[in-house]
Amino acid sequence: KLVDEVLKDLWGNGNRRRLNLIKVRYHYEEVQTLVNEKLKRKNITKIEMDIIQWEFGNLLVRKRILEALEYDYVEAQN
Repeated sequence: KLVDEVLKDLWGNGNRRRLNLIKVRYHYEEVQTLVNEKLKRKNITKIEMDIIQWEFGNLLVRKRILEALEYDYVEAQN
């Protein structure tokens, strides 16, 4: 469940994610390893990986960029 929450950005990203996880006594490196393993098991497209890795920013910025590239924002988020 935690891995899915991380993938949905519920714990933030980058350093914010690390700090949030550490604050509630999770081991960041272990959690990130589990996230990476789950991503390797999935058949992820380039656009999905870019979204996961924040190449398109977040929230409104991400929505505008994806729509400008003619992607369906809702579908890309799922």
